[in-house]
Amino acid sequence: MKRTTDMRVMRRLGIATCCATTLFGSLATIAPAGAATTIAGKQAEAAALRAQIDRESMHVGALADQYNGARVALEDAQAEVASAQAAVDATVAKRKELKATLARRAASLYRGSGSRTPFSQVDPGNMAKTARIAQYGDVTAARDNRLIDEVKRAETRLAAQRAAADTARANAAQQADSAGAAYREASAADRSLRSRLSQIDAETKKLIEEQRAEAARAEAARIAASQRQAAAQRAAIEAARRNGTPSPTTPRSTGTSGSGGQTTTTTVSPALTGNPFGPPPAVSSRAAEVVEYARAQIGKPYSFATSGPTTFDCSGLTKAAWGSVGVRLPHYSAAQAVLFSKIAFNDLQPGDLVLFYSDLHHVGIYIGGGMMIHAPQTGDVVKISSAWRSNFQWGVRPS
Repeated sequence: MKRTTDMRVMRRLGIATCCATTLFGSLATIAPAGAATTIAGKQAEAAALRAQIDRESMHVGALADQYNGARVALEDAQAEVASAQAAVDATVAKRKELKATLARRAASLYRGSGSRTPFSQVDPGNMAKTARIAQYGDVTAARDNRLIDEVKRAETRLAAQRAAADTARANAAQQADSAGAAYREASAADRSLRSRLSQIDAETKKLIEEQRAEAARAEAARIAASQRQAAAQRAAIEAARRNGTPSPTTPRSTGTSGSGGQTTTTTVSPALTGNPFGPPPAVSSRAAEVVEYARAQIGKPYSFATSGPTTFDCSGLTKAAWGSVGVRLPHYSAAQAVLFSKIAFNDLQPGDLVLFYSDLHHVGIYIGGGMMIHAPQTGDVVKISSAWRSNFQWGVRPS
């Protein structure tokens, strides 16, 4: 499974630059400051920016998860390097031990020979024994030579493996650096969009306040004029009464109120009632702990490549939630998606992971009733949202 996951991780890393290029090209269409000067113009500009932010947030999230995948690949490559180095160290130690053994044997033979000639050890009465001793010496020397050759070949082979592992680690580190840089640039562009949106919202609010102030002034002037007219009518009536002439006719009310004689109605959106997905199914105590952990994180900010305790990205939240009950998950949604068997939406249970988008770059925790807890995107917070979306792929149940 690890090899399969690594291959998928590395294939997905190759699209980071393409996604970043697409994102930056679209961000270049931001409207210049001051492009709209009316409330309607500001509102239209804000709506366009919100739509653009919604579209591009998916790309930013994909880049964030590609960085997570690059980090997983780098950790695996570092583990391969450590394993290769351990094998090299063991072989070097074996070679040193073999050389020490050969040195001790040679020293023993040297000390045993003393000042005598080799023939002084030969028993003329037992030539067969002497022949066996000589044969044993030859066999031992041949075996020692084979061991030395095998150790040398092992050292050469392991050195090549270590070099290959170093190359893989360097490539993985470069991929991680590239993915991280692409995400940081995309995040900076996203912040620029959001900053411009905040500016437009502030300008719109100011225009609305100015309009309301102008309307209030106009209403005050209208009331003052009405009061003056009423006072004049009362004065005319009083004068007519004193003079004994008919009183002037007082206009009847039209029954309207407010500026322009229009009434105002308020429409209240009806609250959602009932649960279209039915009651949540029974859930294991461990999955219930996972859901409670996720609920406790609601409101905490989204932050790229983090897994708590104060900030999370999408796969960081799922990793931390299941980690709280002893299940270890990689910090990468695409890897989490392939560790367990797939589950259809109708078979989901609280605690299951729900995966979205064709490249599996977003993940959440299902809590029942068609809802999930997730860390959506930069600028957002951990929250509850609907899990039923058109880009839903499948669910998995960690075990």
